[in-house]
Amino acid sequence: MRNFNHPYCSRSIAEFWKRWHISYLLGLGLFYIPLGGRRVAVPRWYFNLFFTFLVSGLWHGANWTYVIWGALNGFYIIFEYATFNFWKNLVKKIALDRFPKFYNAVCVSLTFSLVCFA
Repeated sequence: MRNFNHPYCSRSIAEFWKRWHISYLLGLGLFYIPLGGRRVAVPRWYFNLFFTFLVSGLWHGANWTYVIWGALNGFYIIFEYATFNFWKNLVKKIALDRFPKFYNAVCVSLTFSLVCFA
């Protein structure tokens, strides 16, 4: 099974996690799916995402740094989903989508910075 798909070239946190350690994400389904996955109301879905990332942090090590890492990544992905339409409209409003290479570079750089910070 292919395990990584150039995650550091991702344009968003959600895309990063879809590309990162693909076989590991199948294992996280053991927590995410029984909680209801995405087939629940939006607040519960956000909780499911956050809880799954917290468990992911604990799985990496029983240390507060890993719990913080999981919480931070959970926050990142929830923030991305919650503000998606706002950023999409802002990009159109300031015509950033007319410069796709620049826009892509900004997205990749921001995502890489967030991942490195976590």
